[in-house]
Amino acid sequence: MKRLKFILLTAILAFTMVMPSFAFAAVDSPAKNPTYTAVVKGANSKTYDGKSAVVKVYVITDDGSDNIKTEVKTITTPVNAGTYKYTFNGKTVYYTIKQAKNVVSVTKNKTYTKKQLKKKGKSFQIKTKSKNKGKVTYKSSSKYVKVSKKGKVTISKKAKKGTYKIKVTVAAKGNYGKCVKYIKIRVK
Repeated sequence: MKRLKFILLTAILAFTMVMPSFAFAAVDSPAKNPTYTAVVKGANSKTYDGKSAVVKVYVITDDGSDNIKTEVKTITTPVNAGTYKYTFNGKTVYYTIKQAKNVVSVTKNKTYTKKQLKKKGKSFQIKTKSKNKGKVTYKSSSKYVKVSKKGKVTISKKAKKGTYKIKVTVAAKGNYGKCVKYIKIRVK
């Protein structure tokens, strides 16, 4: 019994000696590091229209002590299509200006009779206009209609009655995206 009292008394004494250091450590514990968040208000992209975008970004700071602070930053983007990066307190937001739809015009559809093609076939040059002046490529749907890299079309005298297509592709460039058009050649 004496031994049990001795152990109990020793444990209580040891606990009371350690207790003040626990209380001291709790009082002097360092504050948490602040955390930051950056959020774009509204949409984070638009389609190219020749104008800058004025974008509001909310920068939220939490100092770790339930003190949350919000700042509104205003940025003006460049005019041209692309993805732009903005950093606030180490947090990055992106704003994208997408390429606009390309406006392309090509040579009108053509119609020929078998009689017109009988002697030597026909040929013509494809004319293409686009807003972005992107690279133009051509592809024919038939062995009877050939198209060169420069857009010269040759219709064989052996072409059968029917409709043939030439695919005209203008590549994306700058502020305007890719566009595909078709020219129909009808043989009747």
